[in-house]
Amino acid sequence: MHNEVKPLGMEFLRGYSIKDYISVKIAPGKTKKAIDQIKEAWHTLEPQVPITYSFLDSDFDALYNSEKQLESVFNIFSTLSMIIAGLGLFGLATYVAQQRKKEMGIRKLLGASVSHLVFVLLKNFSILALIGLVLATVVISIGSEKWLSSFAYRTNFGFEQFLTAFIATGGILVVSVLHQVYKAALCNPVDSIKNE
Repeated sequence: MHNEVKPLGMEFLRGYSIKDYISVKIAPGKTKKAIDQIKEAWHTLEPQVPITYSFLDSDFDALYNSEKQLESVFNIFSTLSMIIAGLGLFGLATYVAQQRKKEMGIRKLLGASVSHLVFVLLKNFSILALIGLVLATVVISIGSEKWLSSFAYRTNFGFEQFLTAFIATGGILVVSVLHQVYKAALCNPVDSIKNE
């Protein structure tokens, strides 16, 4: 993946005495039998040359092994960062809901609906999440461009990947924050004002 395909010419020569490589397609489930037959035929034709063989799918897997390891590392750290971000949002929502309990009580006494209170508290978190998403998008765009530039044939990041990240982040925000915000909005306003 990191090197361009060079110009290639293939030629079939009848009676060519030096045989470098032979490619054989083997039916699934008959590998052992086919290898034994190939070895027998090889030793008949080239008794002085030892046979060495490999499987093309294994060779291709070895070429992409570092990318697969990098993918595993990215997946692990992405999952960990999502869990940490969710826990952080949950903790921040709990803290903010506790701090703004008196404000929520006063707003409720003045006639604000529960949905309005939820909207007011979610608005602050949404602004912070949007700022974080914009910063993350810039960093990811620059990093992915730099990483992908090492490949001869590469793909480009499209709008869909970032849209998926925005939706996932929004889902984490709502799940992490909504419970605490809703709980703060439903509490008795008299109790929250009296306790302050």
